[in-house]
Amino acid sequence: MALVNCPSCGKSISPAAESCPECGHPLKKQKKPLFSKPAGCAVQLVGAFVVVLGLNALIQKPPKIADAILALAVGLGILLLGRKTR
Repeated sequence: MALVNCPSCGKSISPAAESCPECGHPLKKQKKPLFSKPAGCAVQLVGAFVVVLGLNALIQKPPKIADAILALAVGLGILLLGRKTR
């Protein structure tokens, strides 16, 4: 594998490196989070509310199984999505 030059200090480094060992300049792009922390918290609150709605559908007489499964799946997906914060 051919070496590349660091864009910051100009030293020869491996292209597989995440940062320059000499100056610490990052070489690979960092993944950007989907949400800021406050927005992520709000998304997780919405997800928790949807999960509670799904659990409520299970305890009704007669239980609404299809509605509960859908709400639980969507709520858990929203909760996982809200974890992608800065």
